[in-house]
Amino acid sequence: MIHADLHPGNLLVREGSLAIIDFDDAAFGWRMYDIAVALTHQQTAPDFANVRDAFLAGYREVRNLPEAEAAQLPDFLLVRDLVQLGWLHERPEIDPGDWLPSRIAQVRRRCQALLADG
Repeated sequence: MIHADLHPGNLLVREGSLAIIDFDDAAFGWRMYDIAVALTHQQTAPDFANVRDAFLAGYREVRNLPEAEAAQLPDFLLVRDLVQLGWLHERPEIDPGDWLPSRIAQVRRRCQALLADG
């Protein structure tokens, strides 16, 4: 079972406690997708590698995560980007602002990298 929408907007922090909300996307799914969702808002940060490594280290303190699975993270980040593009496309009332063109460019770069790795 995964949350499938674990982004900063669905985390409540109060007096040192953390609560997760918004379980309407929860379902059975790949844990690497859940991890990708949690990291997707950080992926363009200059220190993303550090954030990713710290997240995975923390995850591994609680659950086993084989390196072969962790290596799939770039693929699941792409999947999450595609899901977000589809979500945004279905909601014309939301102004995509500057976010949409940069995310489309990012998706293109990821697809090109996957094709190059063939």
